[in-house]
Amino acid sequence: MQVRFWGVRGSVAVSGGEFLGTGGNTTCVEVEHEGHRIILDGGTGLAALGRHLGSPTNATVLFTHVHWDHIQGVPFFAPAFHPDSKLTFGGAPGLHSALAAQMQPPQFPVPLEAFNASIDYLELAAEKPIDIGPFRVLPVEMSHPQGVYVYRIECAGRSVVFATDVEHGPTLDRRLLDLAQGADLLIHDAQYTTSEYLGSAGG
Repeated sequence: MQVRFWGVRGSVAVSGGEFLGTGGNTTCVEVEHEGHRIILDGGTGLAALGRHLGSPTNATVLFTHVHWDHIQGVPFFAPAFHPDSKLTFGGAPGLHSALAAQMQPPQFPVPLEAFNASIDYLELAAEKPIDIGPFRVLPVEMSHPQGVYVYRIECAGRSVVFATDVEHGPTLDRRLLDLAQGADLLIHDAQYTTSEYLGSAGG
């Protein structure tokens, strides 16, 4: 199982020399095993991944949630416009509506219906594992405004946990600690210092 980062930024994409080391795109991570592919989140990194993959493409895109920085790359995902691409978009209930709302006037000139690929929508339920190709995926809902799914993905004896935007509170969320137990890789963001999160940082 191979993991590749295509976007690591939160909230907004950035540019400039100081960001060359880790890139400027918002969240998107590719998990691949023997030609089977799960894409985690659809930030602006999804557009770069689409250019790399070319068209047509077969893949499953799992969204942690539908805040803008996690879906804003979807309108620019080139494989979605190819009629021979086979895609699955998965996430919590309401995913299709959120993606459609992003791509309608006056927000965007090209509607979701312009995608020519074969696209299935997969509604995931928290705490219920699902098999996607060779991958076993367990979504767990954690604390974040409007909710967020954290994913544990297992395949070929390896495991990765993708945990973005989790708001722990005063102590580490025990649910995440339990989910990440024994994982080979934990991907977890750290956008704010404690003082920034609590609103006490100096400005």
